[in-house]
Amino acid sequence: MTKKRSVTTVFPRRQRVARNLSTASAGTRFTHVSERHNVRVGGDLQFFPVSEHFTFGITNASFNAPGSARFNSALVPHDLTRGGAPFVFDASRHGMMASLFIQDTIRWSALTASLGVRYDEYRFVVDGGQLQPRVGLAWALPSKTVLRVSYNRNYQTPPNENLLLSSSEEASRLAPQSVRDALGGAYVPLQPERQDVIEAGVQQAIAGAFSLDVSAYRKRSRDQQDNNNFFDTGIIFPTTLQAIDAWGIETRLTLPVWRGLSSTFSTTTARAVSTPPFTGGLFLGQDAVDLLSAGPFVIDHDQILSMHVTATYRLPSRVWFGTSARYDSGLVANPSDPVQVAADPDFADLLPYVDLTSDVPRVTPRTVVDAVVGYDHFQRNRRRWSAHVQVNNLTNRTALYNFQSVFVGTRVVQPRTVSAKLRYYW
Repeated sequence: MTKKRSVTTVFPRRQRVARNLSTASAGTRFTHVSERHNVRVGGDLQFFPVSEHFTFGITNASFNAPGSARFNSALVPHDLTRGGAPFVFDASRHGMMASLFIQDTIRWSALTASLGVRYDEYRFVVDGGQLQPRVGLAWALPSKTVLRVSYNRNYQTPPNENLLLSSSEEASRLAPQSVRDALGGAYVPLQPERQDVIEAGVQQAIAGAFSLDVSAYRKRSRDQQDNNNFFDTGIIFPTTLQAIDAWGIETRLTLPVWRGLSSTFSTTTARAVSTPPFTGGLFLGQDAVDLLSAGPFVIDHDQILSMHVTATYRLPSRVWFGTSARYDSGLVANPSDPVQVAADPDFADLLPYVDLTSDVPRVTPRTVVDAVVGYDHFQRNRRRWSAHVQVNNLTNRTALYNFQSVFVGTRVVQPRTVSAKLRYYW
């Protein structure tokens, strides 16, 4: 399958992106089941040719003006208003990813053990590989309690979107001097992210109807992957930081079905601390370089509390209703001066939806409600067609997901949106 996209803008910069991404893959699986064992052995092979074309030029003299707070001297050669020439990048390359794994699920009395190992070999912008053990244990107690613990080592390769450009020596020259200094002044291609994840949890049946699940996790990663927007456009480039340490607790209360009603209630709390400096990729933002160079910082995955409730009620007439409400206490925002934000016409109207004066700036709390009504038509005990109408953000709440995030910019919660879907089953 080939994916193509072309984006062109003309003010205050002009950039053009054209990419060809395609993937050919093959895989095999072997399964052996016995009284106590469920053994799976398999392998996958992926081949992906990638080609990228990118051009960029500044077309407004006030953008990146010398002497301004956000001035980046590396962009001056491509300032068309000051006699510069467009930046042009063309590259094509073939990549390969090969994987082998073996796993066994062992059942012995009340104990279930999942043991496995996987190996990935990666050949593209960089060459590398990693052996990844996987261990999981679950113990079912007579009190209808299940205790579990697991360890996973993961090997996450960089996304292919604009990867050639982001990992190129040519693109590294566009970064501010402070970013180049953080990388040791050298061109550094992106490395795969290596993760160590530990999780422990308990599941408990309650009153013969409810199920409560509580879990805690800790994830430590090297070469943390993220994306950086190309200024204020929708074009993104992969980038990496030295490390990230994330941990959290998740709870989920489930009512499967009771007189046509099913529902869930879940809560999460998540902490995430990234450690600079940059270890690869393209990062052009000047504003946050001081923050990223000062030491470990709380990243925008971090949120003190999130609560989510869902409910679905099905009538005998096959009409059903559903609703969900989600409360978020607020993700971390980029530290910004409220006075400067108030004077910026692009962001002044968003100031009420972010708290920039707290020790850790965050977007303000929000609650977003969705609702849906649907109908399923059955014929001879088989669903033939279904239809539903859904309203997202029912109260038309104005809120933010992120504010001036170092990597993803500012994202606004979608306003009230109505959609309808009709599906026919052959």
